[in-house]
Amino acid sequence: MRFFHVFNSRQGKILGIGFIALLTTFFLQFYSNSNQTDRNIFQQISVARPSSQLYSPLGEKNVAIGGGGYVTGIYFHPKKRDLVYIKTDVGGFYRWNAANSSWIPLNEQFPLAESNYYGGEALALDPKYPNIVYIAVGKYTADWWQHQGTIFKSEDQGKTWKKLNLDLKMGGNEPQRWTGERLVVNPFDSQNLFFGSRKDGLWKSNNAGKSWVKVKSFPQIKDDIGINVITFDQYQKGTIYAVAHHDGIYKSTDTGETWLKVPASPTEVNRIAIGNQSVLYITHAQGVSKLVKNAWQNITPNKNKIAFNAITINPKNPQDIIVATYGDTSTEIFHSFNGGNKWIEQKRQANNTVSWWSEYMKSNPSIAAIEFDPWNPQRVWLTDWYGIWRTDNIDRNPVVWTNYQKGHEEVVTFTLVSTPSGALISGLVDVEGFYHDRGLNTYPSKMLSSKPHDFQDTYSIDFCQKQSLRMVRVVEVVITTLITVQLPVMVVKPGRSFPRFPRIKWERESQYLQPIRIYSLSLSVVLSQYGQQTVVLRGFQFPAYPMALRVFGIGHNL
Repeated sequence: MRFFHVFNSRQGKILGIGFIALLTTFFLQFYSNSNQTDRNIFQQISVARPSSQLYSPLGEKNVAIGGGGYVTGIYFHPKKRDLVYIKTDVGGFYRWNAANSSWIPLNEQFPLAESNYYGGEALALDPKYPNIVYIAVGKYTADWWQHQGTIFKSEDQGKTWKKLNLDLKMGGNEPQRWTGERLVVNPFDSQNLFFGSRKDGLWKSNNAGKSWVKVKSFPQIKDDIGINVITFDQYQKGTIYAVAHHDGIYKSTDTGETWLKVPASPTEVNRIAIGNQSVLYITHAQGVSKLVKNAWQNITPNKNKIAFNAITINPKNPQDIIVATYGDTSTEIFHSFNGGNKWIEQKRQANNTVSWWSEYMKSNPSIAAIEFDPWNPQRVWLTDWYGIWRTDNIDRNPVVWTNYQKGHEEVVTFTLVSTPSGALISGLVDVEGFYHDRGLNTYPSKMLSSKPHDFQDTYSIDFCQKQSLRMVRVVEVVITTLITVQLPVMVVKPGRSFPRFPRIKWERESQYLQPIRIYSLSLSVVLSQYGQQTVVLRGFQFPAYPMALRVFGIGHNL
């Protein structure tokens, strides 16, 4: 969901589910000789038969949560109404089901062992054939991530997939995943595809993905972003643009055989849109620009030097353009009806359908993509850190956006607990976790905390065997790039919160224990028959030095 990056706290909290996966074997080895109390740490999921009809048998479908993960792109087929796809960073791809306003997951045929394929690097539609869709998959390019990414093709709108012969490291959960697109089908020739990689240059296929060759005429890019945008000019056959994020925009007029850098092109370009008469619009780290007859024009709303990302052009009116700033706070959307010469800031009003979404989530969306619906110019969609929004009246001000989350279940789960009563409690990345008070088929009413943080992870949860309503959980909160660990107590009843322990005495158990960030924790709560209260935490500091913590004498009546 979020990727660890020391220079960016917003994306930098988690080094990776991948890192935790790599350490799983080491965890088991390190703790295999622990006493019986410590072995409880590895009881990650305690399954009990539900006693309530609210809970259906496990394994039949996803638990209803209501979004919570980053949706990095949205795509519309120009020849088929309501054929819409979304891309996510760690939750795969989805297709819109207009019949019941829900999202159909398209990656669930991949088993857990292939969870690397849940990372969405890119998606491309064949403009001529509605049934054909391509996806580029892979979570990380780092050396510690052992898995290669690849490209899959579907000829039935994502119901089944065929792996193609291109294996490269891909970074669906890495920086600039909110920009794009890296994968594209030539609108004049369905056999011709291009893919821009992060670390391995530009690749081309001339047989609908069956085989790929590296484009040697494109400059070698040596950074972690690589080529983050490729766009065909649908008005000029053979014209294609490619963005090397830290270098600039390159143009080819011979379908990618040769490339020249566009003079004076901005760097850190995020997205490209092409209007009629081959006018090129771009969003970048310093604003919004357009290229008209080889001359750049600064059309940034309010002329402020601020990062913009999402951009879309009305397919029915090429002068009708929408752009959005990119940032954690004060996200702004601007609308122009004359090709960017004048902008109107569009205020937002949220018609929120998910009760637990916090005010921060609604007011600071960090928009990844905005797209006009090609079949209804008043309908516009946008995606952000948590889900998908749509308005059916884009000309209204303020614009009313409704979130459509049904079927989009994209949270990263650290722990699950099923209490003797059958109630499910989840510990999640970013959105903290839930007491699923409404069953498995309805969104939970709120997060675990009464005052949820903007971003908070729950690493582990355990409950007292004698008094199962009494629980303890381990959480972390990002403060700049640091992580603090807290130990609150929960009473599992609607409306009750997690008060923190008033005093904690720490006993060092390992010579390696240092005041350093903790990336993985497990927890066990034990109440002996003599009333002794013990909370045992185990985890790893980074690099991979083992550590163990014990907490005694909590001073709180469990």
